Amino acid sequence: MNSETKTEGLPYGWDSKDWRRHKWIMRTIFREHDLLEIAEGKLTRAELTSQESEAAFDKQCRIMRMIGTTLPSNWLQQVDHHETGTEMWAALCELYDKGQNAAIRESTILRLSVELKGLKCSAGGDVQVQVNKMFSLKTELASYGYEVNNINTKSTLLESLPDQYKFEQLRGAVKYGGHGGTLTPEGLRVLIEEAAYRQSRRRGMSAAPEDVACLGVDDLVLVLGMVRVSIMMVRVSIVEVAKVVVDESMEIVVT
Repeated sequence: MNSETKTEGLPYGWDSKDWRRHKWIMRTIFREHDLLEIAEGKLTRAELTSQESEAAFDKQCRIMRMIGTTLPSNWLQQVDHHETGTEMWAALCELYDKGQNAAIRESTILRLSVELKGLKCSAGGDVQVQVNKMFSLKTELASYGYEVNNINTKSTLLESLPDQYKFEQLRGAVKYGGHGGTLTPEGLRVLIEEAAYRQSRRRGMSAAPEDVACLGVDDLVLVLGMVRVSIMMVRVSIVEVAKVVVDESMEIVVT
C-alpha cells in the first residue's frame, strides 16, 4: 500500500451493513481531496474551461480506486463495469439508497403507527401533552408519505382519552351528537382540551388560545355545537337523577 493510500483515511474492510456511515465517510474523503463535485456528477467536462479544471476531471480513475478498494468483492462486482468514478459512485448509491430508504421508510411508518395507536392517557396523566404528541406523530407520518385520515385520527384521539366522566361524555357527544362526521381533528382537539379543563379544573388546565385561534369558522361552529350537546347531556342526566329521586320519594310516601 503506497503512502498516498495510507493518508487518504479510506474505510477499508467495510462489511456492507452500515451504508449511511460508509457513505458519509466516503463523501467526506471526496470533499477533502476536492473530488466530491466530480464524484457526484456536479462537475462535468462540458462545464470546464481552464486547464486546471480539466486536470481535476481526469481524476476519475482515482475516484474509482477509492471506491473499489473499500467495497467487499460481491458489491464491487456490481459496479466495477463502469468506466468513470462518477458512474461508479452513482451506481453504488442507487443500489444502497433505493433498498435502504424503502426499508427504513416502511419500518419507520410501522413503528410510528403502532406508537400512535397504542397511546393511552392514564387518569392522572396530562391529556394536553398526549394530544400534542399524537398530532406530532401524525405530522411525522405525513413526512414519510403516510396520511392518517380524519376518521382514524378522531377515533384514535377519543380512544386514547382516560376513562373518566368528562371524556366519556365527550365520546358520546362526538358519536351521537350529529356533528361527529364533519368535525375535524383540530376541532376535536379543542373539545378534548376543554374536557380536560373541566375534568381537572383545580389545576387550571384549558385549551390553548392559539389552538382555538387557528380554527376556521366551520370548526368553531361545530365546536360550539358539540359543547352545546355536552351541556344538554348533563342537563338530561340531572333531570333523570331528579326523576329517580322523586319516584323513590313517592314510593316511600305511598308505603
